[in-house]
Amino acid sequence: PLSNNLEMGKDMGTRHRAGLGMSENSDAIVVIVSEETGIISMAKNGVLIRRLDRQNLFNLLQEEIVPPAEDEEADISPLQKLLRKGGAMNHAKPE
Repeated sequence: PLSNNLEMGKDMGTRHRAGLGMSENSDAIVVIVSEETGIISMAKNGVLIRRLDRQNLFNLLQEEIVPPAEDEEADISPLQKLLRKGGAMNHAKPE
């Protein structure tokens, strides 16, 4: 679904609206590359981060996808541990 976010600039087209819409309606992390400019963007939870270079995109994806080292596991809640292990299948989106 395309995003209905009225704060999106006029310079963003269907690709960006679709990417943002996917992130609004799921727990997906969406990477969007502008066909015209090659500008890289990332959307998560209805938030669009624009003008990422290769290193910044890598760092953001690593933070989101790569589980923390075992010594960092002590800092997260039992629910977060369960979610990272795939134990919960239905995620309720906060209102």
